[in-house]
Amino acid sequence: MNKKNLHVLSNIIAAVESGGQIYSENRDWTAYAGAYANTPGEHTCTLGPYQAYGDEAQELIQYIWDHHEHEFRKCDPNMIIYRKLYDGQFTSWVEMRWNPNSTEKAILIKLLGTEAGHEASEYVFQERLNKYITRAEKFGVKTTYGQMMWAQIQHLGGVGPVTRVFNRCNGNYSLDSIMSALMADQADSSSSNQVGDKIYWSRHQKCVEFIRKYAEEEYDGGERKEEDKTMSQLQKGLNLLGQWVKEGHVEPNGDDDIIKAYNDQRPAGTYKMSMSDSWCMASQSVMAHIVGLNPTGKAVGAPNTCDCDVGMQWFKNQGRWYSRMQGQLGDQVYYTWHSDPSDAQHVGTITAIEGSYYYVTEGNYQDRVAVRKIAKSDSRIIGVGRPKWDSTEVEKETAPTLDNPASKDNALQGKYTVKEDLNIRYGAGTDKTRIGTLTGGAEVSCDGSYTAVGDKKWYYVKSSLGYGFVSGAYLTKIVELPKVSDITVATFIGAIDAVYQTAHKGNYSYGNSLATPPTSDKIISCDRLIAKAMYDLGFTDQPKGGITVGHMETYLTKWGLKKVTDQSKIKGGDIILFKADGTAQPTAAWHAFVVTDYDHVTKTCSKYDMGSQNRINSAQPFTNVDFDQWPAKSFYCAFTGFKEEPKEEPKQSSGKLNETPKWVAKATTGCNVRVYAGTEYPNIKSYPQLAKGNLVDVCDSVKAKNGVIWYYVRIKANDKYVHGFVSSKCLASV
Repeated sequence: MNKKNLHVLSNIIAAVESGGQIYSENRDWTAYAGAYANTPGEHTCTLGPYQAYGDEAQELIQYIWDHHEHEFRKCDPNMIIYRKLYDGQFTSWVEMRWNPNSTEKAILIKLLGTEAGHEASEYVFQERLNKYITRAEKFGVKTTYGQMMWAQIQHLGGVGPVTRVFNRCNGNYSLDSIMSALMADQADSSSSNQVGDKIYWSRHQKCVEFIRKYAEEEYDGGERKEEDKTMSQLQKGLNLLGQWVKEGHVEPNGDDDIIKAYNDQRPAGTYKMSMSDSWCMASQSVMAHIVGLNPTGKAVGAPNTCDCDVGMQWFKNQGRWYSRMQGQLGDQVYYTWHSDPSDAQHVGTITAIEGSYYYVTEGNYQDRVAVRKIAKSDSRIIGVGRPKWDSTEVEKETAPTLDNPASKDNALQGKYTVKEDLNIRYGAGTDKTRIGTLTGGAEVSCDGSYTAVGDKKWYYVKSSLGYGFVSGAYLTKIVELPKVSDITVATFIGAIDAVYQTAHKGNYSYGNSLATPPTSDKIISCDRLIAKAMYDLGFTDQPKGGITVGHMETYLTKWGLKKVTDQSKIKGGDIILFKADGTAQPTAAWHAFVVTDYDHVTKTCSKYDMGSQNRINSAQPFTNVDFDQWPAKSFYCAFTGFKEEPKEEPKQSSGKLNETPKWVAKATTGCNVRVYAGTEYPNIKSYPQLAKGNLVDVCDSVKAKNGVIWYYVRIKANDKYVHGFVSSKCLASV
């Protein structure tokens, strides 16, 4: 391997070992992991950007001592780490099971961070790389890409695992073949910590990605071609099956996506699957369609069916049927469970081969997508079918050209659901070629583009089958509602105030609005105030006239607000519902209003309330009114959840407030001591509340937003003074 590729390989392994899977020339020289931090089998520390473990880590530190003793002594003046190298005789860190303490760890990291440490990390790793590549060459791996994968796998797991994986490749050391051989580890249920298991899968994918992107295949007398840096159909198929294994697609619901995808692209006029059907053959057909074996839905490179017998017969008709012992990577394996070779009952794809065994990835295997290890000679295998992977015949089967939409209407923008099974086509009109069938309930999106055919609009949409045209008559627009958690309390109260101002100045009448949007007929009430404000904020999925008090609990919950029944939790921006006491339905909401702030001590509030004509005509918000002012009615619940903007605690030392006592006051009731004037501010931490009868020094006064005077007071607490704000309603002069 030339120097350039060795450097690329160093970058790749550094990326997947300590670089966050980001290819870079940079190194995390001081990367450190203690014993057992990575796996239970690592009995000592792991050091440096290439994660040198055990003997490698010890060799790295030994190199610094041998070649840069002066630098070593500067970092380790008391020779603490030196004694771990020798201590009278050489002792393996692994055998010692040495897990460095905090002092030892700090010295190791300091050594790794020096120029000497950088040199040692590179030297030790390059020596290892040369050994890895020499072993790969002796095994028979001649391609640069293959040697790179050998090196990174041996560095991860050692000689045994890399030999096991490459034995499965049967002499084919392409990246596709090696990845499939790695995936076979996932079929071994005895361990989940083998080099090909899921926990390492993203590492291998990144290595393949970086090799294709940065490495150069080296030629051998012109006999070898550079490995294609674009992913083959076969590798795409193997990767997709591997992803499905990772996702599981476990029944009863996990298989629905695969069945829906099959129904969407199935050939016209063929059986539409139900969600309870067996789906092994459908999974193979969906994979073939996605990777491009059947680009138009027509069975060109592989069968497109949900029937195993039909799939098997397709291969026989194409002359691509082979005996059970002749399977290759990517072949479809057909099974029978009762020794009848004419009755195929199950199918999967060979994703790895190891000696006399196939590893077959199957849909509907143990009610999920999973890998089966099975002997080639197993009598349950009828035979194998060979898809036309990367065939020029498939390439010639190109889809028709997609028409351009003729017009655009921004009002059509949005997401839609398909009312029932619906064909998506390459152009507008039933005479245009069909792309596939969208299942009823499928979701599509439109940017407003369409083509009119007569008086009907055909929407140009993006779907699970790509772009195409569908009849707008079979679409239902999805109303995308905002999130209440994204709407601030101030925004909500502002929307309430805007509705009030319009009604107040526009001489609205009290009553039940029947218009959409709510109150557009100039009729308003307590509930329609809230309905219109929510409508203006984007919550347009309301019944005609807007939500009523009776609907309010259901809708507010659906929109994401939280129901609160503890009156002590009420705060500004909450929607309050009252009930009528003594009725047949004691929990039925009867009245609604919005509080702008609430004083838990005095049980008063400021609020917007359109519960009568007199209230519509009055100035709002009403301030400092009794919360429970309705006779024979009582609090039912509050709805909260609008975003609360953080309030900064005012700086008490700004000099704007007088801190010299003017007069003495006594608390007439229990009351809160807040960080500033107003119930919207939190209590001070050092003295959050006054008890009835407590004495305070009044230093200054501030008018709150609602007009209430708050006193700036001094309180003696634990032999020192603290300052805070108390409502004037709670204090009396002594």
